[in-house]
Amino acid sequence: MPGIGENEIWNLNPYKNHELGVLSTFIVPDTNICAPGIIVEGPESSGKTFTVIKYANYLRKKFDVKWMQIKCDYCMTRRRVLRKVLEFMEEILEVDPDYTEYRRRIHSSRQMSHCENLSNFTYVLKHTFGSALENKVKEVRSQTVLFVLDRVDRMLISEQIGELCGALTRLHEQDDLFQGICFVFVVNRADYLNLSTMSIPTIQFTSYNIEQINNIIGKKFVSDEWLEAVYRDLDSAKISKKQLQIFIRSFVEYIVKTYGSYFGHNIDMIIPALRRLWPAFYEPIKARGSIKPRVNDVLTTFMRKRRLLQTEYGLVTKIADENGIKVGDKFISRELQSPTKAKENNKMRYDLPLRTKYIVVASFLASFTDPKYDMVNFSKNRELRSNRRVRYKRRKTNTSNETMGTKLMSPKPFSLERMLAILRSVATEFDVGQELADDVQLQNDISTLTSLKMLIKMGAHDTIGGATKWRTNMEWSAVQQIANDVGFKIENYLQY
Repeated sequence: MPGIGENEIWNLNPYKNHELGVLSTFIVPDTNICAPGIIVEGPESSGKTFTVIKYANYLRKKFDVKWMQIKCDYCMTRRRVLRKVLEFMEEILEVDPDYTEYRRRIHSSRQMSHCENLSNFTYVLKHTFGSALENKVKEVRSQTVLFVLDRVDRMLISEQIGELCGALTRLHEQDDLFQGICFVFVVNRADYLNLSTMSIPTIQFTSYNIEQINNIIGKKFVSDEWLEAVYRDLDSAKISKKQLQIFIRSFVEYIVKTYGSYFGHNIDMIIPALRRLWPAFYEPIKARGSIKPRVNDVLTTFMRKRRLLQTEYGLVTKIADENGIKVGDKFISRELQSPTKAKENNKMRYDLPLRTKYIVVASFLASFTDPKYDMVNFSKNRELRSNRRVRYKRRKTNTSNETMGTKLMSPKPFSLERMLAILRSVATEFDVGQELADDVQLQNDISTLTSLKMLIKMGAHDTIGGATKWRTNMEWSAVQQIANDVGFKIENYLQY
């Protein structure tokens, strides 16, 4: 049998040569020297799963090693993990599902068919080997069978993950038939499994550095398929593929450096932001039909829009601070669009029900309005309402809605009763059909906003200082958009 070539495996991931070398020491095609279990640990986006899968595919291509990846963050329970192991073993052993003896032994018991515990799993696995053809059993026993349990630490805590991993690692002790079965546990931290006393080999992955991240993402963005699509979309004879590759790599480098303090070394966070910001750099070269230095190159576009790119506008979320719009398959930041397109897409959409939007508006008003003006702002008294309209009219003529004064710089705490009173006044005046009598539903909505950090509960541990206070945790632009969605002129209620 040919051996594992160092140069061959190093090409699988050139940034993880050391880790691949250790991996190839413990996981080999020979069942006599292959480790029964191995732990691969490292932080997010350190290349753990990618490297292990690349190595497993290499073993399958060169040595015909059978392997399977089990995504434990989707399986969640040990029963589903064990069932996937059994199903794969049945597949490679080519067990006939119509085999009478096999069906009688395996499927007659509900506990065995569901594999609800490890003892049942071992029993069923033995009979799976016994129900297969002899030549298939010999073939499977002569080669390593690899199971990659990816993100096994994401399973439910109640499933006793450490016990499961320990039992699977000792599976070869139950019977000689299981000698060639190897399990790879991919986790963020190995101490979470509590297996330090079992002497299981552990390979530790470290995060990619910034230069490596630039190379990895740059290579991903200039992949042949994506580059061809962009090149065809440009449809310009003045731009070559080489120029486009240089442009894309420069774009990746600038964005990674700009948001490096926020991203850290997490590639999964970088790629979505690159996709959102790409149209801001791509549209100028598409409009001109060429890439010209000091006109529409990456540096010039970056410097022209640096005030927006260096803020949170490139890192929007789906609820509180969404300032972006999806146009087709592209995600474009609202502030990076042309004024015409921004006006056309002025209506924002949020994953919030109508009642919750009113609570957001009411909490913002409670934090940024003076309580002494509550009677003027929110009272049903006809005289006070007329005074309010006069004051609004005078305020509108002197103040722009686009700029906020110093009084809106920091939110002030308020009592829950005051916020609910403002909510009832606002909702009943501007949306008569909105029913607010359900106190239970109101409390649920407030709890939801608190869990989303859109509403902050203050003084929860102060047992002597009086009533609990609250304050809003929403920025002005997001609240203004929500108020516009419900047709509420929130600017008229704020003191500048």
